Amino acid sequence: MSAKKRRKGHLGLILLLVFVAAAGAAAASYAVYAEQYTEKFIEGTIINGTNVGNMTAEEVEDTIKSRVETYEVTLKFDEGREEKISGDEIGLKYQSDGQVEKILADQDKYAWIEGKLFGNQKDFTVGEAYTYDKAAVQKVVEALPEFQPENQVAPRDAYMKMNTDAGKLEIVPEVDGNQLIPEVVCKALDQAIEDGDKSLDVTALEGVYARPKVTSQDEALNLQVNDLNGFLDTTVTLNHYKDGTAVIDRNTTKTWLSTREDDPNYWYINTDLLKQKVAEYVAGFAAADDEVHNTAKFHSQNKGDLELKSPAYGHQVDQKAETEAIYTDLTTKKTETRTPVYSLNKQGGGFGDTFVEIDLDAQHVYVHQGDQVVFDSACVSGLASDPERITPKGVYKIFLHTTDRDLKGKIDPATGKPSYVSHVNFWMPFNGGVGMHDASWRSEFGGQIYKTSGSHGCVNLPYEAAQKIYNLVNVGTYVIVL
Repeated sequence: MSAKKRRKGHLGLILLLVFVAAAGAAAASYAVYAEQYTEKFIEGTIINGTNVGNMTAEEVEDTIKSRVETYEVTLKFDEGREEKISGDEIGLKYQSDGQVEKILADQDKYAWIEGKLFGNQKDFTVGEAYTYDKAAVQKVVEALPEFQPENQVAPRDAYMKMNTDAGKLEIVPEVDGNQLIPEVVCKALDQAIEDGDKSLDVTALEGVYARPKVTSQDEALNLQVNDLNGFLDTTVTLNHYKDGTAVIDRNTTKTWLSTREDDPNYWYINTDLLKQKVAEYVAGFAAADDEVHNTAKFHSQNKGDLELKSPAYGHQVDQKAETEAIYTDLTTKKTETRTPVYSLNKQGGGFGDTFVEIDLDAQHVYVHQGDQVVFDSACVSGLASDPERITPKGVYKIFLHTTDRDLKGKIDPATGKPSYVSHVNFWMPFNGGVGMHDASWRSEFGGQIYKTSGSHGCVNLPYEAAQKIYNLVNVGTYVIVL
């Protein structure tokens, strides 16, 4: 080998040794430089949106902590009002979950050059763990001005109101108000805090406002008002017996509606109270309308004009029946004009068209029809000297009208038989065992016979007279004994 070739070989070796030495030195320097990234993040490391290159795990944790604990959320209310709630107010505290340290421990420190020279980035997301006091959230929310009673209008249900001038019920519309429900806001705020949201539009939260339970469109409310107004629209007109009318309309019936003790705006028909009010009205109507007479003027044949107790006549409202009738009219909404229900509606003197007058002093019987005496006859009444046989005075009714009867006296204890048995052809009793009948065993009637030979209380008549009277009277015919 020539000297020239040997020199070239030595030069190459030297250059190789220099290169190797330089490379070794560079590698050593690279490794030494990389060691710093054992405690720091390499450049280009992004955690939760923040470039944390050259930061230690503690510095990154401090950054996250600062961001978390300086959290502030803005609550937006009506009319552009805003309220801010800070993390301090709700006891917000950062709690590391170790993820930052794990990212640092897992990073390839020898890849530092990728971020430093080439600008490469690696993104990581870690949980920004924290705790806060939910009770404090509620307390802070409830203390906000928007939640104070003086700044809130509570909702009000639609309700019924009596228009006293018009005499009808109207619906007063509901009031929405602006009363906020704290629980809804607190729940939404909890979610905002967990999501890291910095703004919460309270007005957009579903169910955040307390709302009326009953609106003016409520079906039940409208049905109730319409039904009651139908009741108030009903008019019942009663004709007085003589002149004029009495009108039951809304001016009266509006005072007959009821309201609940626990809700004075709820109107309804209390059936018991309504019946009571109607009964009171009918009683007042009857007091003004009734005209009942219990005595009648009677023109006797021998004693002139007399005022005698008589069956009731005139007119009298049947209050029970009329109360029921008006109650039915009102509750069925039946408007009508009518005559009231009468329990008595009888005009005239009270003894009917046909009645009998028996004058004990005159010992005479008269049969009246209308204003005329159509038949009269002498008679013999009960023995005047015997209180047990005297014919009793008074006004009576014939209660039996029959023929062919045996009249029997009291049982005689000695014989066990009736004290007498008298057969009569026409028997017309009007007071127990006292009545009018024929007396074939007598030949004379009238005069003073009754004082010494009177009957056992009955009114004895000649056969023809008894027959005639029998044909003129009937059960229910009045008998006046004077």
